[in-house]
Amino acid sequence: MARPRWISRRFNNLIQATLLLSGMGAMMVLLGWMLAGPVGVWYGLLLGVAMVLMPRASPQLILSMYQARKLSPAEAPGLYSVMAQLVRRTGTSVVPTMYHVPSSLLNAFTLGTRRRPLVAVTDGLLRGLTPSEVVAVLAHEVSHIHHNDMWIMSLADGVTRIIGTMAIVGQVLLLVNLPAPGARP
Repeated sequence: MARPRWISRRFNNLIQATLLLSGMGAMMVLLGWMLAGPVGVWYGLLLGVAMVLMPRASPQLILSMYQARKLSPAEAPGLYSVMAQLVRRTGTSVVPTMYHVPSSLLNAFTLGTRRRPLVAVTDGLLRGLTPSEVVAVLAHEVSHIHHNDMWIMSLADGVTRIIGTMAIVGQVLLLVNLPAPGARP
């Protein structure tokens, strides 16, 4: 008997989350061991757990970083009409709130939760693609909402930020530990 698709999708998201968290934990433990030995392992574990448990950045904060502006249905009736059709086709219950990002990049992204989804589209995407290509991009974003991928995407984003911070710390530690020119050992 075949499993429903949503079960395999949830299982896939769980596997991805487990791998991301395990990888991040291993890096934190390794960094702790390299910096402080066995005691550093515990500090690395504590720091990793704290970073996972701390609240995620709010969608409004992320939208403000991109200088996104909320689009009303009166401003973008075509986008909201397409979104309503896509949502109806997928069986998702809520039409996402649309945001406009003033950027020349061709990009769209989904934020929020399944119950309160937000979709942001850039100016470059709206100007650079044909209407049917924009619909395809919006369908892709609605699929993220339908499959509840926002959680795993925010987790991946958090792990990426932690790895970036660890890289900067590593570079600073390397620079601090380099011998000064002309210094004798």
